[in-house]
Amino acid sequence: MTKQRLPISIIALCFLCLSAYIAVNDFSYRKESEYRAIQATTYRAYSLWHRYIGTLKGLTLTTNAFRDTLDTAVVLQEHTTALMEELRAAASGMDPEIKTQIQAFVGSIENSVQLGQEIIENGYLFLAQPDLPNVYSEGRLGLSTLSGKDVTALMGKLSAYQYYQLIRRLKGLNTLFDQIHSDRLDQILTSIDLQSDRMSLSIFRVRLLVLAVTIAAISALVILLYRLNRFLRKVAVKANAELVTTQSHLSEAQGFLHNAQFQQSLFEMVAGISHELNTPLGNCVGAASYLESKIAALHDEVALESLSRERFEREIAESLEGFDLIRGNLERMKLQIDTFKRLSSVNGESSGAIIPLEEFVDCELPALARSHAENLELNARWDRAGNAPVRYADLEMIFAQLFDNAREHSRARAVSAAFTVRGELLEITFEDDGVGLPEELLSKVAEPFFTTARGTGHMGLGLSIVSSLIGNKLQGTIGFTGGNPGFRVSMRIPLKYLDLSPSARA
Repeated sequence: MTKQRLPISIIALCFLCLSAYIAVNDFSYRKESEYRAIQATTYRAYSLWHRYIGTLKGLTLTTNAFRDTLDTAVVLQEHTTALMEELRAAASGMDPEIKTQIQAFVGSIENSVQLGQEIIENGYLFLAQPDLPNVYSEGRLGLSTLSGKDVTALMGKLSAYQYYQLIRRLKGLNTLFDQIHSDRLDQILTSIDLQSDRMSLSIFRVRLLVLAVTIAAISALVILLYRLNRFLRKVAVKANAELVTTQSHLSEAQGFLHNAQFQQSLFEMVAGISHELNTPLGNCVGAASYLESKIAALHDEVALESLSRERFEREIAESLEGFDLIRGNLERMKLQIDTFKRLSSVNGESSGAIIPLEEFVDCELPALARSHAENLELNARWDRAGNAPVRYADLEMIFAQLFDNAREHSRARAVSAAFTVRGELLEITFEDDGVGLPEELLSKVAEPFFTTARGTGHMGLGLSIVSSLIGNKLQGTIGFTGGNPGFRVSMRIPLKYLDLSPSARA
């Protein structure tokens, strides 16, 4: 038996011992009940038989009607016979010693019942004699009045004969009754008690044995559990130490991962900035080189005095176009740098006017839509059951980028904005009817420099600015849902980060 199975085996042994103890108690209770039941039945049988015999003996003693006494004896005989059958059946399942005594007791009583039957028949035959005086047949006088008298002188020969037969049988009944004395009943009941005591002693020993085995098994189980507990404590201490070490390694790994993610984001941002600035800067360098060659050529022709007026004017016009190209690319670079500065200042200190949400939705939002996308149809609605103070600058930056995105990328004709105040949160849903976005690109829309219109002057920073503003500065959440048609932006912003006035800070 392996150590792993030992506790299970001990628990199974305890369960078996408990089951055995319950079974022994149940057996003891049933046997005790059987002993008590057969004692009660034996005593009832003896008591009923005693009444039956007493009734028969009273045939010649009672002053009551002789026929009534006979009728009572018949009823008692039937009950006694039935109870004897019950006692015989109960004794069949008992120990041989008790069974033998009860069967002998029942046999003796049955013999007396048989003799009593003869007495009853003799009594009815005595009443049926024609020469019996009416005072006896009608019950006006009892047979006790005949004691010490000449019976033949008081009644006919036939009646006297039956009377003497009745007296003879009653004497035989008295002899049998003396044999079945109450001492015999006491002997049977005592024997049953002794047998019950022996059985109880045997069951008590079995109980002691089962209890000893159970206590030994429980003791072994307690010792085993104590050892197991000590082992588990050692394992827990070791596991805790390993967990601390693992957590330390995990923290280091998370630090490395965070650093790697930061470097990756930094590399992607540098690559995006380089890409966005490289094209206009390259145009400026190319245009400057072209102008340098133009001016060098003009200088040489002026030195040789071979430059005509027409050529001079043409070269100057082309040089001015080059300067215009350089100026346009520099302005584009300036615009891009301003956008980068806006991205870097998204998480800066909050400032700006605090206005009611109702005023922003009803007045400021339509003005923003007209200034950024005048051809867009705006449907703005808000839950008028809740109103809250909000900072205009933050919401202006969010919706300016969303309007630009709807106009430039989704090519939408209509947009909707829904505002709902739920407790301490402002829920905003912005949706357009444009071309939407494929499901596989939704996870990238908030990444810096991600755009579906590369090469058309779009840098892919609009939704990145919105996501950074809501997620970092305003401590909210943002989600994107794309379809065809339609693009939806769902935002949840804590109101306390939209209103950083002195009263809100308090």
